Amino acid sequence: WFQTTGAIAGMVVTAFTLVCLVALFLLHRARLRKQQKQYAKRNRIAMEKAEREREFNEFMAHEIRNPLASALAALNFVSSKTSDSAVVPNAGDREMVKNDVRVIDSSLQFVNELLRNMLDLHRTTSK
Repeated sequence: WFQTTGAIAGMVVTAFTLVCLVALFLLHRARLRKQQKQYAKRNRIAMEKAEREREFNEFMAHEIRNPLASALAALNFVSSKTSDSAVVPNAGDREMVKNDVRVIDSSLQFVNELLRNMLDLHRTTSK
C-alpha cells in the first residue's frame, strides 16, 4: 500500500511540476508577445516620425531654395550693373553699391551653404 501511495504521490508531484512548467512557458510566451507588440509599435512610431522629418526637410529645402536662387540671380544682375557708370554715375556710390553687393552675396552664400549642410546631415542620418 505504501509503495502504491508513494508512486501515486510521485506521479502527482511530477504532474504538478509539469503543469507548473507549462504555465511558466505560457506566461513567458505571453510576455514575449506583449514585448513584440510594444517593439512593433515603437518601430512604427519611429518610422512615421522619420517620414514626417523627411517631408518637412524636403518642404523647407524647396521653400528656402527657390527664394534663395531668385535672390542670388537678382544679386548677380545688380552686381553686373554696378560697374556701369551710366547706371551708377558717382564712383563713390559705385564702390558703396559694390561693397553692399559683396555683403549680401556673402550672406546669401552662407544661407545656401547652411541649407546644403542641413540637407546633407538629414540624408546621412535618415539612411
